[in-house]
Amino acid sequence: MTPFWIGLLKRAMPVVIEAGSHIYKRRAAANQAAHPQSAPADSPSEKVEALQRAIVRMAEEMESLNLEQIQLAEAVMRLRRAAIASLLLATLTIVMVLLKYL
Repeated sequence: MTPFWIGLLKRAMPVVIEAGSHIYKRRAAANQAAHPQSAPADSPSEKVEALQRAIVRMAEEMESLNLEQIQLAEAVMRLRRAAIASLLLATLTIVMVLLKYL
């Protein structure tokens, strides 16, 4: 990434996180109003366990996204190789046609 994009991401991420947090809180409030919970998790151990589960879910999601990114990069590399091969074949064909008629 170029320094421009890195700087842009550094400035934009807090705004994106705040907006996402606001949307999440609004949806959570709507879901809680529609489906009231029977017993809220008040004890610290329950909160810690919930946080640990959330961290594990987030780590699994990040791993999944990293795998998808690797697969996408491999697909792009295959497309580049195919494009280069097509260009070489087209150039060779043009040269052969020109040599035949000259």
